[in-house]
Amino acid sequence: MYVSYIAKTHEIAINDRSNQRVVFYDANTFEVTSTVPTGQGSFHIWANPFGTQLWVNNSSDDTVNKNVVTTVSMPTEFL
Repeated sequence: MYVSYIAKTHEIAINDRSNQRVVFYDANTFEVTSTVPTGQGSFHIWANPFGTQLWVNNSSDDTVNKNVVTTVSMPTEFL
């Protein structure tokens, strides 16, 4: 659904909502470099300017840096 370029690693991160993951591609060769599970309903993704974090917004928000760092529960009044 969404794409984010990570300059530090020269990768393209693509949110693969159907398969509940983010797929990372080499920006030159377009070969898959890695995948990270995201959970159900992944939607927006955003890479920080340092290329050290990729935030994924889904049914239960996850913060990922090629590994799930933490899961953040959202207050029910925001759902």
